[in-house]
This record gives sequence, structure tokens and C-alpha cells, in this order.
Amino acid sequence: MKNSIENTLKIIVAITGIICAIAACIAINDYLSGNDISASSSNSQTNPPAVPTAPLISTPTAAPAPTQQSTDTTPTPDSNDSGNSVSFSTPTPPPTPTPITAIDLPFGVTATNTITPATTSHMYKVELPQAGKLTVNITRSGNIGLLSGYRNLFDSTGNKLPNSGFFRLSYPVYSTRSWDLEAGIYYVEIAKDTSVHGGYDLTANFVPF
Repeated sequence: MKNSIENTLKIIVAITGIICAIAACIAINDYLSGNDISASSSNSQTNPPAVPTAPLISTPTAAPAPTQQSTDTTPTPDSNDSGNSVSFSTPTPPPTPTPITAIDLPFGVTATNTITPATTSHMYKVELPQAGKLTVNITRSGNIGLLSGYRNLFDSTGNKLPNSGFFRLSYPVYSTRSWDLEAGIYYVEIAKDTSVHGGYDLTANFVPF
């Protein structure tokens, strides 16, 4: 009988221990579950859900206003310039032509002259009122007649014209040369041929076109 009671008490104690263990496990589980819920709640209160951000819209940049070009024509000084002044080069004017000194030779009038050892040349001026043919005649004259020389024709600016050049008065004693010219002033030159000298007669004739 005594053994039966002891066994029964042992069984009760064992059951009681099991029940206590189970209760303890349940309590621990409840405690842990409560902490998880609290932590979750705390996190949900601390970190609110992110509000979606509206996409950024880029504002178009206004085009720069066109720069007005300066019409200033003042030259910019060179980078190596001292900055004291800017020099401007002045164009050199063309030289003034030297006036030609000449003897007037009217048409149909004979000019008598002499090439001497000291003479280089004689210059005569003729003026054509309109376009036409100019004829220049040179004839040997005087006690010592001119045997040869150069008969040159120049325009008003001093340019020698074609058909100018050498003449000889040995035979025949005269020489004739003609030019077709525009209206204007021309110059007839009788120039010395080396050391040849002597007298001559010069006549100019004009026939308009």
C-alpha cells in the first residue's frame, strides 16, 4: 500500500513538472512573440513608408540672345604693342609727273634748229584737236646739215610710241614718218646720234580722220 502511494505521488510530481515545463515554454513563447510585435510596431512608427517622389521635369534653357556685332573699324593693337599708341600707315601718293619742256610746233610751220656738240636733243610740242594722222618731216639744212639722228614721239605722260627711232638724211636729205593718233598732246623729239651734229628743218602736218 505504501509503495502504491509513493508511486502515485511520483506520477503526480512528474505530471506537475511536465505541466510546469509546458507552462514555462508557453510563457517564454508569448514573451518572445510580444517583443517581435513591439519591435515591428516600433519600426512601423519610426520609419513611415516612403512617399513616391514626382519625376523631375527639366526646364528648357532659354537660347542666348544674339550678340550684336560691333561695326567699329578701329584696329586692335597688336599683343606685342606697348599700348602707348596705334600707328596708321598713310598711302604714298603717286609722284607728280615732271612737266616736259618743249617748243610749240604749229602744224604747217617749219622749225629750224641745230644739233651741236653740246646738244643732246630738242623737244617739240604738237596738239591734235581730234583723232587723225600726224606726219613729221625732217630735212637736212644749213652749212653743216644733220646727217642722222633719232626722231621719237611721246604721249602726254612721256610714253614713247611705236614707229619712233633712227633716221638718216644723207640720201635723200629728208625723212618722213606718220602716226595714227587720238586727240591730245604729243611731243616730237629730235635726238643726237652719237657725235653727229648739224642743222635741220622740222615740219608737222595733221590730217583728221
